[in-house]
Amino acid sequence: ENVFGKRLVELCHKEKSTVPSFILSCIEAIDNRGLEVDGIYRVSGNLSMIQKLRLEVDQEKPVNLNNSPWSDIHVIAGSLKLFFRELPEPLFTYDAYDRFIQCSMIMSSCTNSNNDTKSRIKRLRELLHGLPKNTRTTIYTLFAHFQRVIEQGEKNRMKAQNIAIVFGPTLMWSKNESFNLATNLVLQNRLIELILTDHEQIFR
Repeated sequence: ENVFGKRLVELCHKEKSTVPSFILSCIEAIDNRGLEVDGIYRVSGNLSMIQKLRLEVDQEKPVNLNNSPWSDIHVIAGSLKLFFRELPEPLFTYDAYDRFIQCSMIMSSCTNSNNDTKSRIKRLRELLHGLPKNTRTTIYTLFAHFQRVIEQGEKNRMKAQNIAIVFGPTLMWSKNESFNLATNLVLQNRLIELILTDHEQIFR
C-alpha cells in the first residue's frame, strides 16, 4: 500500500502534495501523447504491463512514463483507472455518496432551462466543496484532464458520455451493496456526465 490501495489523504500527506504524483504523471503522459488516440480510456491496456507498472510504482522505483517500456498509452490509462478502483474509499467518498446519487436523481428529471442549469451547478459546487481538500483538488485536476480528452472527441471518439460510462463506477461506489445496483450505476454515470458538461462553471 505504498501507492496503490493507500488512502488518498495519506498518500498526499506522505508525498507532501495536494494530488498524488502518480495521478499527475499519468495525466501528463496522456495529455502529451494520448489525447488523440482512438478509444483512450475505453480500450484496455495489456494487463501484465499494467501490473508491472503498478508493482514498480508500489516499490517506489523511479518510473518515467515517457520512456520504454511504457510506450503503450493504453497501459498508462489502464493504470490510472486501476489506481482509482483500488482506493480503499472511492474518490467521490462514501459519506457523500447518497447526496451525489440523490442529486443525480433530481437532475435527471430537470429540464435544460436556465434556472434548472443554475440550480444544478450550484448544488454540484456545494457537494464538491464539501469533500476533503485533497479529494476535491484531485477531482478538479482529473476533470480538467477529462475536458482536454473530450475536446479531441472527433479524433479519440471519447465524448462526455463515454468518459462517464468508463469512470462512473471507477470513481463512485456505495459502501453497502444494494439491489438497486443497476439503477445506481446509471445515476453514477449521469452525475459524472453532468459534472463534465458544466465543468467550467462548477470548478471556477
